Amino acid sequence: MWAYIFPDSKISVSREGKVRITGVLAPYHSRIAFFINELGLRGVTIRHWSGRFYFPRSLDAGTQQRLRNFLLAECPPARG
Repeated sequence: MWAYIFPDSKISVSREGKVRITGVLAPYHSRIAFFINELGLRGVTIRHWSGRFYFPRSLDAGTQQRLRNFLLAECPPARG
């Protein structure tokens, strides 16, 4: 439950495809936005908290794994 209240980072994608990133992943905005647009994601929110990513149930397991792999390999969150 706390992951949804105080995430380390949050990636929000509007229905129009506009990507907004807050928290520790914010420095990777352009890289993440490009990848999300390549996937064609719309209307989703991904949260990062305590080293884990939380995806909406609307994303299939394959898309979740692709996002997880990309985020961990290309956008390692900085640790305070």
